[in-house]
Amino acid sequence: MQDMFALTHSIPVTILRSTIVYLILLVIIRYLPKRNIGSIAPHDILILVVIGGLANDGILGGADSVGDFLLMTSVIIGWALVVDWLDYRFSILGWLFKAKQTPLIDHGRILRKNLHEEMITEDELWAALRKHGVDNLEAVKSAYVEADGRISVIQHEK
Repeated sequence: MQDMFALTHSIPVTILRSTIVYLILLVIIRYLPKRNIGSIAPHDILILVVIGGLANDGILGGADSVGDFLLMTSVIIGWALVVDWLDYRFSILGWLFKAKQTPLIDHGRILRKNLHEEMITEDELWAALRKHGVDNLEAVKSAYVEADGRISVIQHEK
């Protein structure tokens, strides 16, 4: 019974491994096109995926011990809290942790390069414009794909 909670690696090694995995995955998820992420913040997706994987190992016995699972999960949650706090406290670091909106239309002109980078087709853009009651590009001052993957539209004042 005691072996079930015993750590198989030292605490510093487990913390370092968990930190490295968290940071690598944070960078990977941060640079995915926004439409692949959806309405969940990138680091929230990371937490769900990593903890889900750790829980799977813990439940199926792939983790060496429950203690390893608890320590790794605590480290991942700790980093998530640190990232949230850093983003809140030092907004200048937001570029590292949060995806920015990407302009898709500027004064009625479609920015095709940005559409391509975000993997959004013109048909998808037009569908979003119609949802906002727009059927004419000249009516659009700007449109953006937001950090959560949704498209926002700002119309010219009438």
